[in-house]
Amino acid sequence: MKRLLLAAWMAPFFAAAVQANCPAMAIGQVQGQGDSSPYQNQQVTVQGVLSATSQQLLPGFVITGDSDQDPATSDALFIAAPAPAPLGSLLCISGTVTEVGGQTQITPSQVQVLKNEGALPQPSPLHLASGQSLAQALEAHEGMRITLSKDSNLYITRTFSYDYGGRRNNLVLSHGGPLVAPTEHYPAGSDQAKAQALANSQNRLLLESDLAPAPGTLPYYPDFAAKDHYLRVGDRLSGLSGTVLQSHGQYRLLVDGALTQAQVEHTQDRSAAPTLAKAGNLKVASFNVLNYFNSAVGGDANPTGQNRGAKSAEDFALQRTKIVSAMTAIDADLFGLMEIENNGFGEGSALKDLVSHLNAAQGDPALHYDYVRTDAGNIGEDAITVAILYRPARLALDGKAKVLAMPHQQGQAQGPDGRSLTVFAGQRASLAQGFTRIDGDQRSAPFTLVVNHFKSKGSPCIEDYPHYSRANPPHGQGHCNALRVSAAQVLGQALPEFTSPVLAIGDFNAYSQEDPLLALTTGGKPLATASHALVGQRPLPQQSLDKGFGLVDLNRHFDSPGYSYSYDGEQGSLDHALASPALLDKVVAVSDWHINAAESPLFEYPRTHTGDLAKDQGPYRSSDHDPVVIALNLPVQAQGGAGLPLALLALAGLLRRRRA
Repeated sequence: MKRLLLAAWMAPFFAAAVQANCPAMAIGQVQGQGDSSPYQNQQVTVQGVLSATSQQLLPGFVITGDSDQDPATSDALFIAAPAPAPLGSLLCISGTVTEVGGQTQITPSQVQVLKNEGALPQPSPLHLASGQSLAQALEAHEGMRITLSKDSNLYITRTFSYDYGGRRNNLVLSHGGPLVAPTEHYPAGSDQAKAQALANSQNRLLLESDLAPAPGTLPYYPDFAAKDHYLRVGDRLSGLSGTVLQSHGQYRLLVDGALTQAQVEHTQDRSAAPTLAKAGNLKVASFNVLNYFNSAVGGDANPTGQNRGAKSAEDFALQRTKIVSAMTAIDADLFGLMEIENNGFGEGSALKDLVSHLNAAQGDPALHYDYVRTDAGNIGEDAITVAILYRPARLALDGKAKVLAMPHQQGQAQGPDGRSLTVFAGQRASLAQGFTRIDGDQRSAPFTLVVNHFKSKGSPCIEDYPHYSRANPPHGQGHCNALRVSAAQVLGQALPEFTSPVLAIGDFNAYSQEDPLLALTTGGKPLATASHALVGQRPLPQQSLDKGFGLVDLNRHFDSPGYSYSYDGEQGSLDHALASPALLDKVVAVSDWHINAAESPLFEYPRTHTGDLAKDQGPYRSSDHDPVVIALNLPVQAQGGAGLPLALLALAGLLRRRRA
């Protein structure tokens, strides 16, 4: 039936040639040297070898003609019709030239088969000329078969994962190295940020299979696996061949071969533990634990009743194992966590569950952890919260924990249909706790750790309307940017209340040069806070901040730019470590440990949408954010007075709390 339908559909313009007569013009002439054909909406006749077909990705076929010896023009052309003959056949095609999704193509009115079957054109090596963008090089090869070599210098910038635009799994390559988010290095709205955004948009090549991959499989890399045959951001690929297509403004390589492990160069390979330039004597880490929820498996409920984490006991067990594996390898004395379930501090809490299993993995009781408690049963009213874990053998609490309520937003906005709508945007509270390092009967001067989790970039805030549906507002900082600036204002204004130097860590949901980070650090431009913001019931007036609050971005201070997150193929740091100037001389190193952002999301704990892909219990892709690790050097000195050593006093206090 399918063959009959195809024959009926092709009949009006298909003719089996009885003579090899094809008054064709060169395909390169039709393609032209620019982004579009000079023959748009005109009738042309071309001749070429049927060199590729697509049934699902972009239904149609490609013909490749003789080279016109012009490196700026492509010698191949996409034909928007079912293939009339086998690969290698010589065809003569007449039809109308159009541009669809950025691709030059012909809608045929007549197709002649001049020769059945034959050899396929050899793929052309992809090389970028000096000053040429990847997009320009691909445009000059549109429709052609190309091969990637090491000299092509193409790296994975988005690893194999779901492409919401294409509604399928694929990966993205870029030339020269992974792409960096424009606002990671340049302030939003600056000429440099705009130039970086343009350069990024011209430096993307999607690797595609024709049929959408089955869950958990990568068709052109059959060995793909979480443990040994992984693909990471930063890997350089070579040896692949395929046909260059373009749709929805994106260049795509329809792969026609297979990738082997020998063709994958891990330029930024996995490591067993984070590397710090100096060790110091106290290690602090910030870690987003990707919705660590235990309420669905018998734990206590959170204030909202939502479960954002594992949906089954099996998935939760894997999530826990991966998180514990990562935290054990980090080996921090002090952890600030984000995205743990906000269900209190009791036996049924997610925090208790995590710490119990983390301690069981340590072995030595001197390495065990406890967690900071607050007077309230929960921290804020969200389903998730921040938390602080510490080793009582290494650290003593200095004073009580303090919860910093962060601003939320509530007010009216104009919807896309012109109607008024009510917007409520919440924000998670921050948690502060003072500590001293202890060593026998000696202790250091105190410092204060503040753990933060600012509003996400995907949520709707008043300032984002009426165009909330845009993936990224024109300023390029994501949604709710002004509310994050308000959070930075609240945190910054609280700094003088702490009696010891501050280390502020966490997921700030802002890249390094975005407004919230500038507000906390150096300022440098007017920074707008949110309208209709409140802290509790107290209004927080909208204003423009004209200077920063003076914290120091440790990555920039140590000239060690890193990344903690990857979104749509662009890397940047959403997770930061910021120190008050008084603490700066005690910080000796900082590093992001790239166990998550560079890895495929298919390696995360959920088994939905991953088919039979075997999961690994190690730390890699235990979360979607990379941990940030900070080394401090805090000198201690003997304390006056008699009594138990401080470590025993801390242990005694811990036992008293547990009996209470």
